[in-house]
Amino acid sequence: MVPQQEQKKKELEKTEINAIKLLFDLPLRTPTPAIIYSFGLLYTTLRIEQQQLIYLWKILSKESGHWTKEILAETRTIGVGWGKMVEDLPARYNLPSDFHEIASQRKNEWTGRVKAAIEKRNKERLLADCHKEINGQN
Repeated sequence: MVPQQEQKKKELEKTEINAIKLLFDLPLRTPTPAIIYSFGLLYTTLRIEQQQLIYLWKILSKESGHWTKEILAETRTIGVGWGKMVEDLPARYNLPSDFHEIASQRKNEWTGRVKAAIEKRNKERLLADCHKEINGQN
């Protein structure tokens, strides 16, 4: 992923966590994993990618010739925009990457698989963030 996009994602997560801290009158030094765990939240980027994967199924399940399906195919072909990004997204979560296979699944089946994969990644990230070293301290 492009470093500039990574930086924007980090800023977005930081902004959301700070908003939650202010909303619930929590100290600004409250650890992010504690907030994510206590409130049962997903990390912002994971929640966004979850919605993108669900939306991908919605586009792929449209009838042949629908304009959204055509745009997705075209952006994948020329390797730009959302089409390029979403092409690699399912593989990052060990989900089927073949668009025909994704489209053949029922909505509840695909949504369940996506949510399970995202929840697993959220748990892994929480554990990693709990053991992260900041300023020489765990």
